[in-house]
Amino acid sequence: KDEGKEINKLLKDTMDHIKPSKKSIEWKAYQDYINCVIIEGITKAIVSSINHLSEQINIEYNRHNDLQPMFDIKVCLGDTDVVFEPPIRGCESENGIKDIIFRIVEGFISIASLIQRLDNQQLDYLVEVKNQMSVFFAMSHISKNMKEMEHETDRFLDKYSEFSFLWKENIDTSFVEFIESAGEAPVHMKPVEGGEEGGME
Repeated sequence: KDEGKEINKLLKDTMDHIKPSKKSIEWKAYQDYINCVIIEGITKAIVSSINHLSEQINIEYNRHNDLQPMFDIKVCLGDTDVVFEPPIRGCESENGIKDIIFRIVEGFISIASLIQRLDNQQLDYLVEVKNQMSVFFAMSHISKNMKEMEHETDRFLDKYSEFSFLWKENIDTSFVEFIESAGEAPVHMKPVEGGEEGGME
């Protein structure tokens, strides 16, 4: 934001020195040129930040660079399934990893709203920056890496599926069914000396 104010100050100083007509084609062309330079600079900063974040959630990049984890995620037993806490995907409470990642990205892009336009100080550069192909490309990498993360974490949770009966079935009901399916065990009397029947075996 401070840099944006400094740019506007420098442009004003330039006007004071050369005193151009604000409506002249030359002055408007100069403003367009400066606007393009600013948009390019903001875009490069945003794309660099997005790409760095993208690397942090890239599975292969993490395997080869042994990065420290960004989040502390627990594996917990929910009502009917084993789940991650917080969840990996987006959710209604917006506290999922995907929600957090895209909020961080939005924070990067919002930089463009902090700098006033040179040709209209009531506006900013947000629209132009959002429309840059390099921003779209960087965002696509984030989305791709998030999908891979979701796929791998689903595979991880699948390991617990074979034990799901432990938390999905009612213990009391299962025990009763076990007893009923076993039926009554036959009782054998063991003969003893003297011809009398003895104890059970």
